[in-house]
Amino acid sequence: MSRKHEYRDYILMDVLRDIPGIASKKLFSGWGIYKYGKIFGIIIDDELYFKTNENNLKYFEENGSHPFSFSRQGKIVFLPYWTLPDEIFSDEGKLIEWIERSINC
Repeated sequence: MSRKHEYRDYILMDVLRDIPGIASKKLFSGWGIYKYGKIFGIIIDDELYFKTNENNLKYFEENGSHPFSFSRQGKIVFLPYWTLPDEIFSDEGKLIEWIERSINC
């Protein structure tokens, strides 16, 4: 297995394994994570981010998450994707709630 795919495989085969409809597609320098064809997350540089908007951002802020950002032409650009808090990884019920919130963004 390619080292480049290890984290993505861990997310898909371990963390999201029991959730129906999950798939991934190559996306720029990472992976898009989808449920039944609708994107809700991204994996970039071995970090999982979930999609946010004004309806679910407070959950990420309250749990110490940080936004995805990158530098372009000397400026920092933020996208509406925030890291998934560690405690959500091990709680399937909460994980499903967070996925649904991100799908509805």
